[in-house]
Amino acid sequence: MAVRTLILLLLTSQCASDTDVESILVHKQSVESSFRAWMSSRNVEFLRQAIAQQQTVQNIVPNDFEANFLLANMIYMHESLDNDAIRFATRAVKLNPGNAKGLKLLGRIFVQHGKLKRGLKYLERSLVSQSNDAECWYKAGAAYFELNDLQRASQCFITAAHLSGDAYYWLTAAHTANKLSKPNAFHLYWASVRADPSMVDAWSDLAFALSTQQRHQLAERAARKAFALAPSEANLFAVGNHLLSQGRTSEAAGVLERAWRGDPSAADAAHNLGF
Repeated sequence: MAVRTLILLLLTSQCASDTDVESILVHKQSVESSFRAWMSSRNVEFLRQAIAQQQTVQNIVPNDFEANFLLANMIYMHESLDNDAIRFATRAVKLNPGNAKGLKLLGRIFVQHGKLKRGLKYLERSLVSQSNDAECWYKAGAAYFELNDLQRASQCFITAAHLSGDAYYWLTAAHTANKLSKPNAFHLYWASVRADPSMVDAWSDLAFALSTQQRHQLAERAARKAFALAPSEANLFAVGNHLLSQGRTSEAAGVLERAWRGDPSAADAAHNLGF
């Protein structure tokens, strides 16, 4: 927490007192201690303690951006639909209208509340202030996706992926491009597996996307990679299915039977075996 800012604000105020400064320091230490305990244990009681202590800080300096921002952020972590998160985040933005992290937080909270267009307004303002924030681009993309504006969602996801190199961001960009039937979808899937070759979902989703384009041999290879990373009946079934799509019936039958014996309740495998 920016305790120096809080103390300076107190010292320049006519109502400042040594007691106020000491109280800020004491509560700051308590907030940080409780928050660290929550981060390491995920025991929600520690987060509640941190929120209560931060509320005390905010009461002492109600017009400090950082005090309001931190309180809003912790309340949002505790309960994303708590209206107090909106109240303190809104106050923080009013105190510092150009602060990118304050705008992003308020935007995220509104999106979480289902107020997508309102949330996008703040996310976009945040990106004006800090255009290299990959997470903010991703959150904006998710909101556009929910609004069924897939073109803008796709642009946001690709920007987020380029900025961060995150495999999950690449995968989300690929899914969206695939929904739009864009030819670059497969480049994005490959970017995802290159970013994290151990990401099973990326290989599985690449295999499925390839199969929808009748590129069954490549789909089989991708599915085998997913199975090698995470041996399971479902991933083995996918390999057998791609073999079947290539007309390699004998090989497919052997693979599908292995999948079915591993999980006799797998209806798809049983169906493809003719049971």
